[in-house]
Amino acid sequence: MREAADGMYPVGQNLCWHGGVHLEAPTVDRQSLPVRAIADGVVRCVRAAAPNQSSNPDHAQSYAGWTDNGVVVIEHNTEIGAAADNTPVTVRFYSIYQHLIDIPATVRSGQPIYRKAELGHAGYIDGQPGRIHFEIACDGENLQHLIGRNQGQVATDRDGRSDVVFGEIYARLPSGTPVYTLPEGHRLLDNSAAAQSQGPAPRAGAQRPPAQALAAATATTIDCYIGLRYAMGDGPAANRGDLTLTTYREDGSACGQRREANGEYNLYNRAKAISEAYPATGRPAPSAVYELLRFGRVINTANETLTPADVPHWREIIIPTADGTGTQSGWVNLNNRAEGQQVRLFSDADFPHWRGWQLFDDDLSAGDSRCDSDALKTLLDVDGDHHVTPDERRTRMQDVSVRSKLRHAICAMPSEWNAADLQARWSWLQQATEENPTPLVGENYDDFIAHAQALSFEAPQAFAATWRFHPRGFVEGFRDCLWFSCEELAQCIPRRSLSAPVLSWNEARARANNHYLYLNRFFLKYKGKSRQRVAHGLAQCYIETGLLRTISEDGEGARKTYGPFYGRGYH
Repeated sequence: MREAADGMYPVGQNLCWHGGVHLEAPTVDRQSLPVRAIADGVVRCVRAAAPNQSSNPDHAQSYAGWTDNGVVVIEHNTEIGAAADNTPVTVRFYSIYQHLIDIPATVRSGQPIYRKAELGHAGYIDGQPGRIHFEIACDGENLQHLIGRNQGQVATDRDGRSDVVFGEIYARLPSGTPVYTLPEGHRLLDNSAAAQSQGPAPRAGAQRPPAQALAAATATTIDCYIGLRYAMGDGPAANRGDLTLTTYREDGSACGQRREANGEYNLYNRAKAISEAYPATGRPAPSAVYELLRFGRVINTANETLTPADVPHWREIIIPTADGTGTQSGWVNLNNRAEGQQVRLFSDADFPHWRGWQLFDDDLSAGDSRCDSDALKTLLDVDGDHHVTPDERRTRMQDVSVRSKLRHAICAMPSEWNAADLQARWSWLQQATEENPTPLVGENYDDFIAHAQALSFEAPQAFAATWRFHPRGFVEGFRDCLWFSCEELAQCIPRRSLSAPVLSWNEARARANNHYLYLNRFFLKYKGKSRQRVAHGLAQCYIETGLLRTISEDGEGARKTYGPFYGRGYH
């Protein structure tokens, strides 16, 4: 659905908070497509739309043109990761679908609903047909679970969260990180945290010469971030196993990018080669080295230990030049643990500020709906006078760079649909201000309040969720998080198949509960966000394990002639 220009997040006209976006329903053969649920959940509020009485200009819903008031509120509970001790990271959030013109009778309060279930059709907003208001909200506790914090920026003096990891991986290089260049034909040793260069063999079949210490050619002069994004089967066929390394400045601007062809496809062989570069009595486990290359660190700490801890992670990258404007290439150790040079690791699950994510919670006004966030208003202030006029708001919110920042804004604000505090939230509209040059007085204000009352509904759980995400930004961010809750994995187990002609829901759930954490870790490590790879992986697991009934081959294979091929594990 396309965003309408007259209903943007997170502020509307008169600089009032606007917790969602207005979306225009797409059409097929001139018929609007239905609105559908974004995820599984439980319906917490449903109200059928009042009959259209747009011919009556005095009707409360005719204010500024007819506006439909059909609404559905869904509570979503799921998991997005797990701690090392297998404690799941559970999250709760709400999706709100307002201004529906009709709602199916099957959508009932208190009943479960599933992703893509039809919720009705988009109605009218201010006389414009085929539109809905859509928002996503959570409370402070669940904001902490969703993004790893509920205030400020990501702390960069320590690694980011390891209980939830997805998307791009970021290695923070502090200013002063040594950067090396290699002579033609030389290579860096895989078993030395200190840079050592080994030249080519003097002739075919001869051994390479002894390694020599390599002096740094330069050092980073500003803090920067190296983003590692494995294609994980996505994109053009020729690039589906590649690794892209992007260098970001602190403000999020990219200053260079290079691609490692088959960087993902080579992960296993490279991890094995690094392990075998160490003496046989002190080799790091290849699986732990694999995690170092895949995530920049070991995240499955309950089962993996990187020993020695300083196994190098050499990558050729682009870095900013001394003045911060140009670029040059060089080699850095992304597992640098030296004092003052220690690299810190993060992922998109940290919702990092250098990728634009910002929390706005500095509006300390007494619960009214006016945006008094100085930090947010700074984005909309054209002339820098610390005041935002309606024209400035419209101009800035049409700016592509500003809209990108607002797409990553996570804002604390009151709900605009709560009838209990209408007067407290809107009484400021009766006074003239720079943001509100034409105040609403007398009957005009009364008509507005009657209109707001007609659109209000009862959803106390959702009203207590005062943090808002840009809906598209939220969905786009979590599309990279391919983590199944127990319920979600149980839904993926076939209820009828050759392995089990009839499998009850209780049995499917019991099997999922035994395996979902381990399968999630398997998918995260080896499949990434590729839904196609996960689908293939699940299909193979189901065949090999009898729909997760067993993880060892049935029968007495271990004692038969084919004992060496006795099947165990998911595959």
